[in-house]
Amino acid sequence: MYRMQKRRQFYIFLIDILLSLSTIWLMLVIRYQEIPSSYFYIRHIRFFYPLVILMIIFMYIFNMYSLTTPFNTQRIVARIGFCTVLDVFCGFALFYLNNDASLTPRRNLLLFLFLYFITLVLWRKLYDLLFIKNKNKPHIIFIDCAKSLPDFIQHLQQKTYLGFVPTALVLSTPNSHLPETDKKELLKKIEALKIPITTNIEDITKFTNQNYVFVYSKESSITKNLQQFFYKEISLGVPFYSYSEFYELVNRQVPLEDINSNWVFQNIDLSRKAPYKVVKRAADVAFSCVALLLTLWFWPLIALLIKTTSKGPVFFTQIREGFAGKQFKIYKFRTMTVADNTFSPTGINDARITPIGNFLRKSRIDEIPQLLNLFLGDMSLIGPRPERPELAIELEKEVPFYRQRLMVTPGITGWDQVSGEYHSPSVEDTRKKLQNDLYYIKNFSFFLDISIIAKTVFTVLNRSGR
Repeated sequence: MYRMQKRRQFYIFLIDILLSLSTIWLMLVIRYQEIPSSYFYIRHIRFFYPLVILMIIFMYIFNMYSLTTPFNTQRIVARIGFCTVLDVFCGFALFYLNNDASLTPRRNLLLFLFLYFITLVLWRKLYDLLFIKNKNKPHIIFIDCAKSLPDFIQHLQQKTYLGFVPTALVLSTPNSHLPETDKKELLKKIEALKIPITTNIEDITKFTNQNYVFVYSKESSITKNLQQFFYKEISLGVPFYSYSEFYELVNRQVPLEDINSNWVFQNIDLSRKAPYKVVKRAADVAFSCVALLLTLWFWPLIALLIKTTSKGPVFFTQIREGFAGKQFKIYKFRTMTVADNTFSPTGINDARITPIGNFLRKSRIDEIPQLLNLFLGDMSLIGPRPERPELAIELEKEVPFYRQRLMVTPGITGWDQVSGEYHSPSVEDTRKKLQNDLYYIKNFSFFLDISIIAKTVFTVLNRSGR
């Protein structure tokens, strides 16, 4: 199913490319009112293709290739429109760099981008009708309970655009692995969500005329009759997923009940990622050097704004825990008042945040001094967010395996930071943060890091800050 999603994303990307080729041809037909020659068409492709590549990069940054966000016509039009405007400016820059005015008049550029905007919007609408609103979605049959199952089912029911329909729960044995009181409470919650619960193999056949998938709990102890039934289903090509695997596929998180020593030993193998860690460190050094050179000129301006709007130092420094628990000093522009500040964890709409500090946080400018930490190797561009040592000690008491997030270098941005949900240092939010951080440690790669960078850019442009 993961491959299916990646394949679908690739097809969307491929059709965007094919549409661009068609749009260039259509632009020439409309502009010159004749069928263009192959030579003339290819010359235009060579000029317009940088704009197509930039357009696709802009759309990727604005989550236009994500299959985990709901389709909304107004939002899609707005985002593609904004990407088109950005591409217009890039196009004019290319226009002035190209001396062949006969090839690249402004009207050609504007007409091409207008037509490409229209075709992209229509294609996304067609995709919505064919796949998102298609009633032939996979029906999910769960085998046995997991502690997070009621919340997960509710998540699937509320977010129908994910493309999965929770259909039934099959209890494979009368005695579940869960304590009886917990089991009764879970079953009540699942029944309240109007999900049929059965132990009868005959009941399962009611769902076999559907496009369905079995998702089994790792604790399942399947009876002989069910085994025979499932063997038959596997031979017919019906997909089977473990609950953990399916949960990760949908939520891009690790289920909390899975996090134990066995999970860590079985899923975390950083030795295989040693070559990429070397590349990542080299990229961090290169990025920090370039970014420092580009940003140092406006540090005095930010310092002036901070000093004139509140009393206190320009920079905020604090001890944080880094890789393997090694402590380091983190640098930021100060965004909070100093007077009567206990330096307790920041909350939503925290009164200690200054007006200029609020802007610095929303725009992530306050984190620019962390480029020094990046250069020194205390932090990476991407990784779990570093925490204060004293707070980490308290959180570890309430959240088992909390320190396992320190198996990689902490980051300026990360999978949790772009999850779309603000997570405070509270115990409940820390559990959610750990789900995201362990997912990143398990799966971190070049493509996941690129995805996080794109989501970070979108978060900054959208000003959905802390």
